[in-house]
Amino acid sequence: MGGDQESMTCPVKDCEKDTVNKRTGFCLYHYNKFIRHGDPLHKTKKYATKIEISEFIEAALCSDTDNCIEWPFGLCAGYAWTGTEYVHRIVASGEKSVINTDAAHLCDNKKCINPKHVVWSSKADNILDRILEDSMIERKERRNV
Repeated sequence: MGGDQESMTCPVKDCEKDTVNKRTGFCLYHYNKFIRHGDPLHKTKKYATKIEISEFIEAALCSDTDNCIEWPFGLCAGYAWTGTEYVHRIVASGEKSVINTDAAHLCDNKKCINPKHVVWSSKADNILDRILEDSMIERKERRNV
């Protein structure tokens, strides 16, 4: 036992690193990309410049669309991230208060920054949304949005 085992290399083109995961055959770098994004070749722009962030947020705030507006830049825990704060907390509509401290996505899309889809909510309402798994229309009616 314990004889010489030939190490395998990552199957990604031009990657010469050793395999770390037997199931996928990927090296650590490509395995992590596969786990995070579902694609070992996923290319992410980690953080945008301050100008790009400002312009994209301003465009989202001025947009008239009812569709999700997905954040094309960096994410943190799946949510739109500027590098210092969550974008949904910047664009959330309604009044933030002592009770309404969560920026809740009515559309269930963590990357969405459409102000029509992100509202200030109580922690209890935000949790209720996850439990009920109801539609965006039902959530708006329940909150009178």
